[in-house]
Amino acid sequence: MSKEKVKALDPKEVQPLKDNTFQQESTLIEIGKIEADFKELKQRKEYLLEHLETLESERASTIQKLTEKYGKGYISTQDNTFTPVEE
Repeated sequence: MSKEKVKALDPKEVQPLKDNTFQQESTLIEIGKIEADFKELKQRKEYLLEHLETLESERASTIQKLTEKYGKGYISTQDNTFTPVEE
């Protein structure tokens, strides 16, 4: 390495490097936030899928109980009626 003196640079020449460094750091921080949000959303989705599975199981159980009690037919949740189906 040569023994040259350290040279002062014009701040205007260095400013684009400073700006770029700041933008890169900001971008990396934003990526980190997105990753954290993505992880949280993924966990929420997994919870909701499990909840949906539970709801589907409860629905099937209720339908089975009503079928055992009333036989095969159509159940209207709009007007709370049961219409038997001829077998």
